[in-house]
Amino acid sequence: MSRKHTAALVALVSASALGAKFYPGKVPLVDGKPQTGPYAVFYSQPGTDRQTRLTGPAHEQNPRWTIHCVGSTADQAEWVNEQIKGALIVNGFGVVPVIAGENPGRFWYSNPQPGDRDDDATPSLFDVVAETGFTSDLL
Repeated sequence: MSRKHTAALVALVSASALGAKFYPGKVPLVDGKPQTGPYAVFYSQPGTDRQTRLTGPAHEQNPRWTIHCVGSTADQAEWVNEQIKGALIVNGFGVVPVIAGENPGRFWYSNPQPGDRDDDATPSLFDVVAETGFTSDLL
């Protein structure tokens, strides 16, 4: 995975109603305190790259991200999840990102665990975890 894969994800999500509240790894503090939501934090995972042909240079990349959809209520965290999913999955089909020098496939999206409440934050925050990614062949 490269920064251009992450840039494609950020561009798609930033065009949603969530806008610029999509942060890489850490949420900026507001007046020295954690934000109350809604927002999302994403973490890049390199995935597994593999050579798909023994006789040629075909190389498949599998970028993926873990996303924490955060809100001050459970409903707000679900709303964040819906905004991100709606930006990446349209009418049941994953969006195909545009990445120079690559032939990417469609985004996939899943919620691998139930929502959760973080009582360590004041006030409490709610979190919905999502995973997304796609495959991409180098040209």
